[in-house]
Amino acid sequence: MKWFKRILLSLLILLGIIIIGSWLTLQLTPKPVSLFVRKQFDTSQKTQVYDRPNFFNENMQEITITTDEKYPSENENNILDVYAPKNLKENVPVLFWVHGGAYVGGDKRDCKDYLTMLCAQTKTIVVNLNYALAPEAKHPTPVQQLNEAIVAIKQSKLRIDWDNIRLGGDSAGAQIASEYLLSLTNNNLQVKNHLKPALESSQVRKFISLSGLLEPDKFTEIDDTVSSFLFKQSGWAYFGDKNFSNREEIKNLSLAKHAKEFSQDFFFTDGNQKTFTKQMDKTVDALKKQNLSVTKISYDKPELGHEYQFDFNKPEAEKTFKKLVHFLNS
Repeated sequence: MKWFKRILLSLLILLGIIIIGSWLTLQLTPKPVSLFVRKQFDTSQKTQVYDRPNFFNENMQEITITTDEKYPSENENNILDVYAPKNLKENVPVLFWVHGGAYVGGDKRDCKDYLTMLCAQTKTIVVNLNYALAPEAKHPTPVQQLNEAIVAIKQSKLRIDWDNIRLGGDSAGAQIASEYLLSLTNNNLQVKNHLKPALESSQVRKFISLSGLLEPDKFTEIDDTVSSFLFKQSGWAYFGDKNFSNREEIKNLSLAKHAKEFSQDFFFTDGNQKTFTKQMDKTVDALKKQNLSVTKISYDKPELGHEYQFDFNKPEAEKTFKKLVHFLNS
């Protein structure tokens, strides 16, 4: 039986080495987990990410889509799609959209159907951009790339009313878009982010956050242990600091802390389970105290998770979409 005991001991030692090695890896680098999270967001093998409502096909006939246009950037993943209403006879508003994915994953394809319907029902040109992902790219690269995409669109021949711009995003994309909005009035942030904005704050009329991360230092404050761990690793990968949640410069990216600097109309929605509901409520309260126009769509029941708004199997998703269309058309 000695040989059996030796094999068992060897297996236990090997298991111990694997466990300790894995623990040490997680303490030293966020890369393995962030790449795992990226894989969970990967929809490249899906021809359709979410179920479509009945009106999708009709809306699809009303627009044209130009895909995978490159915008000038020193960073990777610098491509965008443009959705435009057919037969435009005058300049129309433009919406610049930033997809989610915890900074480490996601793709513009995830929002394609949703933005198709928004374009058709609001007669708005929509620019849906990709950006370089962490851990290969760090903050503030996506913010800079949003500016680069705006520069590229300004140089195009699209019929855009440049005094009627909308910015928005979902999940981490909402944070990237909100940081860009903040930079339009915050010179210190422009210097820190090496950013020369292509827009004036007065040109941006509306901001949209769908299940948005609105306080990036509280990325891990979510009522789900597994998601909290994954988001901590993703935030570390993006901000380049394991203790990013304690850094003042990250805390200062909160929309609520800069409510006095804004003049835009705002639209917020989020689920009520395992998402950023508390951040949304705090941000809405801060903006309303400044007498800004704020639309908040939320539901106490049924249970709705992160990014619920894209899932048209849920009646609440369609209700929210209609209210967003009204917000953009008003």
